Amino acid sequence: MAAGVENNRSTQVLKSEQNTLVDGRAGASTPTQIQEKHPRDGMPEWKWATTKLVICSLSLIYGYDIGNVANIQADIYKAFGNIDILPWVALAFPTANMACIPLARRLTGIFDLRLILSGSVIVFFVGAAICATSRDMNALIAGRVVNGIGACGVYQCSLSYSTAFASPVEVAKIMGLIGMCYSLGLIGGPVIGGAFAQNIHATWRWAFYINLPIAGACLLAVVFLMPSYKAPSILSVTQRLWKSDLIGCVLHAAAVVLLNVALTLSGAVWRWTSGSAIAAWVVCGLVWAIYLAQQAFCLGTTPEHRAFPVHLLTHRTVGLLFLTTCMIAVCHGVALYYLPLFYAFAEGYGSLTTAVHLLPYICVFIFSSILAGILLPKLGRYNILFLTAGAAALIGGALLAHQVAITTSVSHVMGFEAIIAFGVGLGLTHGMSVANTVLPREHRFDAAALMNMAQIGSIAVILGVAGCIFQNVGMDLLRDTVTTYEARTGADLNLTSHDLRQALGGVASPLWESGDAEIEYLAVGAVTRTITRIFNIILAAGGVCIAGALLMRWEKLEFKPVASKVEIKTEV
Repeated sequence: MAAGVENNRSTQVLKSEQNTLVDGRAGASTPTQIQEKHPRDGMPEWKWATTKLVICSLSLIYGYDIGNVANIQADIYKAFGNIDILPWVALAFPTANMACIPLARRLTGIFDLRLILSGSVIVFFVGAAICATSRDMNALIAGRVVNGIGACGVYQCSLSYSTAFASPVEVAKIMGLIGMCYSLGLIGGPVIGGAFAQNIHATWRWAFYINLPIAGACLLAVVFLMPSYKAPSILSVTQRLWKSDLIGCVLHAAAVVLLNVALTLSGAVWRWTSGSAIAAWVVCGLVWAIYLAQQAFCLGTTPEHRAFPVHLLTHRTVGLLFLTTCMIAVCHGVALYYLPLFYAFAEGYGSLTTAVHLLPYICVFIFSSILAGILLPKLGRYNILFLTAGAAALIGGALLAHQVAITTSVSHVMGFEAIIAFGVGLGLTHGMSVANTVLPREHRFDAAALMNMAQIGSIAVILGVAGCIFQNVGMDLLRDTVTTYEARTGADLNLTSHDLRQALGGVASPLWESGDAEIEYLAVGAVTRTITRIFNIILAAGGVCIAGALLMRWEKLEFKPVASKVEIKTEV
């Protein structure tokens, strides 16, 4: 009888916890509050130090694999051809990553973190090996997909380990450290990849091979040195899997993939008026409508178990952090992939020289990221951080979009990119620190997934959007340039759409091999104008970031423990 009463009480407590939402600034405990033993109680310091080292190393190669192909796509095309699907070399990794985040979020809350992390590192390792040994473009893209799926679990587990084991005072520093390692990998990817591509002995394949020894060493450390952790629950694994909104996870993955398929193939492979393009957009829109309705009305799930942590978006601070982080990630994605293109076309630089001209971006990014990690815990004024980040992105984006042309001094362009880098460094990874401060421990796994979606998801989507603009606007400008030149000079260049598509991709094309300096100069100008138009995305994202920062509360956060298991209300 007593046991039955105790079980009923436990069930009531769990339901009370699950059916509430977090007010991050709440400080008082309630009768339902449960005092849990901290996971690090009794843990040797060396084990915690090893854990931090491993998750930082994994965050480094995770970021690296997002950007390692930004500067080597021309070399990959020379090896495999297939210009029509070349954009997917860059898109496959972040798209697969974004598609799997809800599932990774659920699995980290159900199974032992060490088990999930070990499996994710193995998948990541296999994906990198497939990329490095690929014999055609399809195999390379498939490897990038596998790589992205593994990386999703790796980064989600890294964030989850930090939120589970770090003390409230340490959270900001640990998240700042992870963010810095992720960012170093992200901005170092184009440099390292470009350096390998320029080396006749290493070639572009070593941009992927280099992952293998690092991932292998991390796997051994995870299995033998890192602690286990399983989120406490009175429900069985089967019950928690049943409540995991697998329908929402599948719909989320399908929606993300279909959006990028429609964006990248429309205009480039299919005419916009073709049946294939129309069908792709209709199916994409239908899947998105079903997914949004399923999440909004909790069809087949409950509010607290939805694939996307919608409940956190109703928290004013967390919702605005998500918005501003998305905008900063958009700025970073565009700068990371289109600055190398600008240098390649406007200046004719190779991979290694282009990487050198990205150094102002890299150095300023590192400086501002470290600066933000130091200032945020001391000042606590997170809104000022994101306001400054948005302003820097807006100014830098405006300068790149409206003050840059084929004749612009390289030093000016490098200065403009440094301004953007300052803003991106301030805001890209520090939203997680603020979210961990305003949310109780039991909601931090969800917050980690939300910020992961903001960082990687925004890059995945914006690369699809920017690629669509580049392929369609670029083709129009290039075709108009060639047509006007032929009409004016009477020349017949006899260039096909495929030739122009190759020229736009920056690879070998009859246009670049025509021997006519004038048409080559005019064509370079057309492609350069296309790229500068894409930089307007940075300008717009900076403006939205400023608006989001202005809507944030003017408050000073204290990086200390917050209440757990409290009544959660929508913050207005």
